[in-house]
Amino acid sequence: MPELTRSFTDQLVSNLPVKKHIQIYTDRHHSHLKLQVRPSGRKSYYFRAKCNGKDIKRKLGEVGQLTVSMAKVLADKTLRELRHNNHERPHQANGGKPPLMAA
Repeated sequence: MPELTRSFTDQLVSNLPVKKHIQIYTDRHHSHLKLQVRPSGRKSYYFRAKCNGKDIKRKLGEVGQLTVSMAKVLADKTLRELRHNNHERPHQANGGKPPLMAA
């Protein structure tokens, strides 16, 4: 399923249509911030990045509990923490790329 790229705002997120299948959106300016829209109408923010060749996905919270600004701050904080925890490890995976590359 392809991810759709948008510039997240509270208005955009609240007005996104619900489809028959799960839709995944990526914020244009924070590529590690994802929004999942389920057929039930439930909308959730996720952090997603690659670290040492592994896909890292963490749920940040539900739309309604978090604003877009809060989700961006949490996603950036998670990214910084992963980079900090992995910056000293040799990166043999990822084909010699830095240990953390946003997905």
